[in-house]
Amino acid sequence: MGGLGTRWDYKKHRGDEYDISFTVVDDDGDPVDISAAATTDLSWGFATLDTTQEFPAPLGALIGTAKTIGSGITIIDGVNGDAQVTLESADTNGQGAGKYYHELQYTDPTGRVSTILYGIMELVKDLHEPGPT
Repeated sequence: MGGLGTRWDYKKHRGDEYDISFTVVDDDGDPVDISAAATTDLSWGFATLDTTQEFPAPLGALIGTAKTIGSGITIIDGVNGDAQVTLESADTNGQGAGKYYHELQYTDPTGRVSTILYGIMELVKDLHEPGPT
């Protein structure tokens, strides 16, 4: 698996719960069997967006705790590479409205790390949970 992965930009209300579904594929676009993946072989997180870059990039450290298999990432159909990240209200509720960088990485059985999904996650203010802006 090489290249940049799939760019996915999206906008959600801060504090909402939602799932991000994805498929791990190889360089030819064929699904990768992730059924035997270890807990940390899939990892998703987000950070402040570096707005000085033309290409989406993180500015600073991970915000909160990374999602891993069994802790926010669920394998749906491992043989076909399908899984999902579940974001709970607490993951974004304390964040200010704005744009963040998000990224999902996969570590294959040989230890090679590939970025599967990345992009801009925009959090918009929620009427019912005002929090910081």
